[in-house]
Amino acid sequence: MKLNDPLTWSQADESLEIEAHPRLGQVRVRQWKNLHFYRAAGQPVNLILIIAR
Repeated sequence: MKLNDPLTWSQADESLEIEAHPRLGQVRVRQWKNLHFYRAAGQPVNLILIIAR
């Protein structure tokens, strides 16, 4: 998974979509669990992506 290349992203473990937030409009939240950096394979990381339109 390359963070700057959405084509390499796997299916998120969890996702949430809000169609009409009063201030932000459409909001999408995705979470990937137990990822790790290439050089730190023993350190799990949860990655959260928030997109507001």
